[in-house]
Formats: sequence, structure tokens, C-alpha cells
Amino acid sequence: MALRTHVVVAWLLAVAAGTAEAQQPRLPPVDAARVVELRLTDSTTLRGRIVAADTASLTLVTAAGVRVSVPLTSLALWRDVAEPASGLARRDPNDSRLFLTHTARALPKGKFAAVDYLVFFPVASYGVTDRLALTGGMSLIPFSPDQIFYVAPKYTAVQSTDFNLAAGLLYLRVVGFVPTSGYAGIAYGVTTVGDATRSATALVGFPFASGGWGRRPLVVVGGESRVSPRVKLLAEGWSIPGTDVVPAVGGLRLIGDHVSWDFGLLFLLGAKGLGGAFLPWVDFSLHW
Repeated sequence: MALRTHVVVAWLLAVAAGTAEAQQPRLPPVDAARVVELRLTDSTTLRGRIVAADTASLTLVTAAGVRVSVPLTSLALWRDVAEPASGLARRDPNDSRLFLTHTARALPKGKFAAVDYLVFFPVASYGVTDRLALTGGMSLIPFSPDQIFYVAPKYTAVQSTDFNLAAGLLYLRVVGFVPTSGYAGIAYGVTTVGDATRSATALVGFPFASGGWGRRPLVVVGGESRVSPRVKLLAEGWSIPGTDVVPAVGGLRLIGDHVSWDFGLLFLLGAKGLGGAFLPWVDFSLHW
């Protein structure tokens, strides 16, 4: 147990150590053909093409042709904007998650997202800062005297266009008419490599419960690919400690202005006797 605790602490310290380097973002290139999104220190978001730069500022041209001078001291972070076709594509407001797994990307400061998984599992997330997001919710299973309460803070220590590194915690507890003292959860680190068009995510988590730490880590790998301004392909698979069955889900995300939908199929890889059985996966999110 002590060794596993030390591993978790070492990971969190490594993530925290990357924060100092991430405070000053590298600058977006001057490229009139490349669409970027700039987030300023006051949480303002600008989108367009960088056409000039000097030692003090960047010049950005928006889709409407407006030239904006952005002081370098005001730039908090930037990212490429997925653009399979001409024009400016909107950013996926749910890029801080795949289907269920958190990516290492942060939910921007002041942004709110509410997700409903499989009807009975609502989740709400809020960007406290451009690095810290708080997520929580409770199951709404009909006619059940007990429900699952969950909370999941996440801190993104390293942010850039094509590399992000974060650490987080998922805490679960059963609440109901009969009080319980048991709890469970996962302390994890997660890395996302790639831009807004294509990326891969790898998560390693260390399960814990009221009885102590688990013996084996949870490993999740996934990826995403933007195929149009409004459609993204998603996939993820879970290696769960204590079982050879690997749940995996693949499908697509339809990106709307304020509502997005995920549709997929959940497979249990390695399960004997199921004959390739699958379950449909549906969730939707509200974001503003």
C-alpha cells in the first residue's frame, strides 16, 4: 500500500512541476492559412488567423476581416481550430472528455457543461480556472433507495496546442436511506497528444476504496478524429483491474452550438459466451 501511495504522490508532484513551464505558452505561428483560437488572461476567446507578430503583440484577423492586436502579456493559451473545409470551424466544447474518460484538456474558465449518460447518470462540470475544473453529479435510478454520488476535480498542469498533461480524482459514494461508510474512487494522471483535428489520450489510474488501494492500475486509451466541422469520431477502451474483459466504446459526436450528442456501441472485448454482444451508448451535453 505504501509503494502505491508513493507512486501516486510522485505522479502528482511531476504534474505540478510542469506547471511553471506551462505558465508562458509558446506563441502561435504567423500563418495566414492556419486558424487558431486564442484565450486571453481575462477569459476572452478570439478566433482567426495570425498575420503578423512582433516582440510585444500578435495581429489576428477574424472571419469578418477585423484586425485585432493582441498583447503577448494577455495571451493565456492558444490552440489550433479543426478546419477540414474552408472557413472557421467551432471548437468542440466537450474536448475535455471522450465518451466517458477525461482527456487532459481543461474546461475553460467560466464554462459550464452538463452531460447526461445513458439517461440515469447526469454530470455537471464547471471551469473554475483555465486549469482547474470541478465535476460532480448523482445517479437518478428510478425506484432505487440508493444512489451513487460522485465528484471529480481535475487540474491541467501542462497546456499547449498538441500536448496536455493533467491529474485528477474520481470519488464515489453510495447515498440513500441507510447511511453507509464505504467509498471508492480513482486517483489518475492523463495525457492527451495531438491537436483539435486528431488526438490520442492515455490515462493511468490507481483505484482506492475504504479498504485501501488496489493492487493493479486502471489503464484507459482512446482517440478522436474530426471529420467535419460538426462531426467527430471517438473511441476508448478500459483495462479494468481484476478482469480480462475490456469494455470498449466507439462512435461519433454531433457538435451543436449549445447541445451535442454522442452515439456509440459498447463492446465487452474478451468476454466469453456473449458472442460479440454490444450495447448502444447515448449521451447528450449542454454547454455554455
